[in-house]
Amino acid sequence: MDKKNLLFIEKNHRLILWIILGLSLIVDIITTTIGLQKGGYEQTSFLISFVGSPILHLVIKIFIYGIIFVVIESIIFISNKIRILEIKKCSDENSLTIIDLTYKIIYGACIFTIILFICFTLIVQANNMTFILTHHSFL
Repeated sequence: MDKKNLLFIEKNHRLILWIILGLSLIVDIITTTIGLQKGGYEQTSFLISFVGSPILHLVIKIFIYGIIFVVIESIIFISNKIRILEIKKCSDENSLTIIDLTYKIIYGACIFTIILFICFTLIVQANNMTFILTHHSFL
């Protein structure tokens, strides 16, 4: 597979993961708000003062998402720039392999981190949905 196609695939699957993470954070806000309306409470001490207002909760989640996005994308960008600079300086095939492998390990760790955040939000949503579905409101 040529490098242009590989780069295209890398960017697209990262984009898909970022979209999934963003959507799961929005669903988390919705399920948290519904859970609070049904008598639940926020278990994350940092968010307790923010979840009463869905708009403020959304702003905080966007801020958190932004920080995660900037940090991970910066790591990928910088490590790729370093990889390119090292490849230009290097002529030894073994060193090129090590440089590429190092970049791929860093890239893989970044993708793994995004997936961990997605899993965390899915666990929170499952907890919220369990509460919502088991606490009926009778009129």
